[in-house]
Amino acid sequence: MRKVLAGTAAAAVVLSGGAVSAAEDPAAGGDDGWAPVPEEYWAPFDLDICGSTVTVTGGDVREAEVRIEVLDDGSTFTEYRGGQSVDITRRSDGATIDELDISGDTWELVSADGTEVLVELEGPSLVWAVNDVERADADEAGQPYFLHYEEGTVLLRLEVDPATGESLAADTLRADVAEEDEVDLCAVLDEVAADPGDARDDSGRGERDD
Repeated sequence: MRKVLAGTAAAAVVLSGGAVSAAEDPAAGGDDGWAPVPEEYWAPFDLDICGSTVTVTGGDVREAEVRIEVLDDGSTFTEYRGGQSVDITRRSDGATIDELDISGDTWELVSADGTEVLVELEGPSLVWAVNDVERADADEAGQPYFLHYEEGTVLLRLEVDPATGESLAADTLRADVAEEDEVDLCAVLDEVAADPGDARDDSGRGERDD
């Protein structure tokens, strides 16, 4: 689970605090540069979405690796791979999605000044929109604000405030996700709240915390 510093339209770009540290020593991680993500990568975080506050927490699958390269122009190219899952809980009613698979490969290119981001997320992945800029782009792309997809690829270009990570502009350059692979997680949380047995998630263990 990546620590979010920058949101997107229909998604959030994820810049791990540990990845920033690793960028200072790109050779760390062996001959091919891959290394386990740092522990802080798995720290829970909150999103204002689905009519409430939603907490995203690292799940039981924690096999993610990261590889980082600082390019000649000062930009940073970061890749993520490996199995990982998350648990999602809505604070207002305790509705929970358990062990959602987000193991798709991801890469991101961040400009030297941290204001421009290009990111590609392969499914299974999780993307969301939490401010007006992001929601407008999600609407234009025809995607739900809290999206999970099993297969496909989403490519996004962002302008962000490097101090806060907030998206100032967002553009979905490509969304190769079939409609049948799209899952609106806000709708899933609503189903869980109404009837825990109807919830859909990667493990089939949707539940409500009473």
